[in-house]
Amino acid sequence: MERKSNIEIIRILAMFLIVGYHMITNGLVDSSFSYWNEGTLFNKIIASALFPAGRIGVMLFFMITGYFLFDKDKVSIKKVLYKSLFYIYFTSILFIILQLSIGIYETGEIDSWKLFIFKNIFTPISSGNNWFVTFYILLLFIIPALNPFLHSLDKKQFLLILIFAILISFGINNIFGGIYDYLIQALLYYSYGFFYKKYISSKKNIVLGIIVFIFISIISIYFSYLYFYFQTNSYKYSFIIHYFIKTFCVTITSLSIFYIFDSFKNINNKCINKLATATLSVYLLHGSIFQQFLWNNIVKVKKIYNLNSFPLLLLLWILIIYFICFIIDSLINKLFFRNIQKREKA
Repeated sequence: MERKSNIEIIRILAMFLIVGYHMITNGLVDSSFSYWNEGTLFNKIIASALFPAGRIGVMLFFMITGYFLFDKDKVSIKKVLYKSLFYIYFTSILFIILQLSIGIYETGEIDSWKLFIFKNIFTPISSGNNWFVTFYILLLFIIPALNPFLHSLDKKQFLLILIFAILISFGINNIFGGIYDYLIQALLYYSYGFFYKKYISSKKNIVLGIIVFIFISIISIYFSYLYFYFQTNSYKYSFIIHYFIKTFCVTITSLSIFYIFDSFKNINNKCINKLATATLSVYLLHGSIFQQFLWNNIVKVKKIYNLNSFPLLLLLWILIIYFICFIIDSLINKLFFRNIQKREKA
């Protein structure tokens, strides 16, 4: 399959958004949202803008999968499964060594990391510690059965199912628990990529895409700011705002981003493609058990939040984290996954 670098850029952007989201939600926001209140107005806006970024990044990632695999009746999961298991065990073992030698977590946090490690070792894929990987692998299993069903739908039926699914997904999450929401996200966002490839990809108007993106981004940032504000002042409104952000803002923003980059002339740039291959590894490395240590002890998000340079530092840290993970992934590929990559290229 020929790589389309303009689509691969979306994959990289999606991981940037996910890293930025984790930086805010895990490094800045506590249960009372009190730290968010301490920032300058501009920094509050920046932090709020990244609140829907994680879900946008996830939607883009699954949309890319639907875009590239919409006509496939067989999907290989070997590389994804092996690499996921490798990084889960690699980060777990490394953490145990560092915890026992220098004590990354304090005594009061020992029980939480022990449980995390226990789940990683004995149920690495199904533990819930790495939900994105869990449901990505599950989706790859389902695709051979899902694709024929999606192809059997006409455009109107397909669109009605997508709209209905996105509207009820948040309600299911709150009634039955997050695990069902994650499964629906994987299936729904994949289906959006499938629908886009089948019905929208040939109709490109980059000006329209940019206008929609700017408009929806302003709306998204405004309501995300309100969500953070009401979390600290009047919680009763936050649920409705959160629902609107997850259903409307995330969906339209993701579609507009995909539409804009797909409107560019197709290119095949080896450097972009190489950077894009590391996205799953970036997720597994930065989102591991080291995440709290990364945000609190290395990046120190709370300390830089009040600085005027916070937006620039935030972007800089996203780039640094991505490229460090990329370098680690490149080394790991050469040492452990070279044969798998050769067989896939063959």
